[in-house]
Amino acid sequence: MKCLFLFAGIITSAFCLTPVVTAADPAPAAAAVKAEEKVVTGTLSVTKNEDDAVASAKIASDDVAYNIVLDENGKKLAKDMEDKKVTVTGTVETKEVKDDESETGKKTELWLTVKSFSAVVEKEKSSDSEE
Repeated sequence: MKCLFLFAGIITSAFCLTPVVTAADPAPAAAAVKAEEKVVTGTLSVTKNEDDAVASAKIASDDVAYNIVLDENGKKLAKDMEDKKVTVTGTVETKEVKDDESETGKKTELWLTVKSFSAVVEKEKSSDSEE
């Protein structure tokens, strides 16, 4: 009889100490699909609200507009570089938003999360005349 209780104790301990096996966690797969960094150069435009706080910011680069995510770095970019030509390194995410003017009722926007930025210094043309 003691053997039966001992055996039951061993089996119970084994079940209690064995980790529960569940379906694969999707988080590692999502991390593998991480957005790549992109470098964008363009002119930064900033919209402010009535309290003079930044409401939105966009970078116009060629024919593409990137909305700036207004986290800490995005707000710093908007404050420091308003109406300047900038180069921004960050990650781009595509979002579909409601658009009453389009046939589908949706439009795609690009959102740039700022990692770093700098002002673009354009070279001045030489004023030397050729002789």
